[in-house]
Amino acid sequence: MPFPLDLPTTEWFTNLQWRMLRATSVQRSPFTGKRQALAQPFALWACQFTLAALEEADAIAWQAFLIELEGQAGTFKMPVFPYSGPRSGYAGAAGVVQGAGQLGTSLVTDGWSNSVPILNHGDWFTINDELKMVKGNKSSNGSGQATIDFMPPLRTSPADNAALNITSPYAVMSPVSDDLGWAITPPVMVGPIQLQAIEAF
Repeated sequence: MPFPLDLPTTEWFTNLQWRMLRATSVQRSPFTGKRQALAQPFALWACQFTLAALEEADAIAWQAFLIELEGQAGTFKMPVFPYSGPRSGYAGAAGVVQGAGQLGTSLVTDGWSNSVPILNHGDWFTINDELKMVKGNKSSNGSGQATIDFMPPLRTSPADNAALNITSPYAVMSPVSDDLGWAITPPVMVGPIQLQAIEAF
């Protein structure tokens, strides 16, 4: 089975939660109470969702999806629901990475429409199968270039001219357990279906 899998197209989420997992070293003086915190270079998206009970015909795709995941061995693309593209209203070509070897929390990009707002603070994009949230409102210059600031940091450097996915961003995730299944609610309802997952790379 080729991974990552796509999520089934029928979604009836009754609950969907996203979290950012980080590792921070914190020490507090027993004499003054002063705190020292050091953020470690560790950041992973985690999510969990519950699907409403589905009729059998609608549930088949989800049942197959859970089995095809092969437990924690499999991965899938988790879209950022209900996000559907830049809140700036930008509808031009998506930008591309301008120059290889970039890491950290900003990307120099080009290929945008010239001199327009492109991404708003809190917008999302995916690059290199990594999900990022934009920091600050961004506009392109007269040459269609823009430096995009985001969190969390890049894990791998994207190739020159790699395109940013700004319309249907996703995280690549894996179940946190090998125990995947569903309940049956007589006479013909399947569910609820629940899944917890963490970013996988």
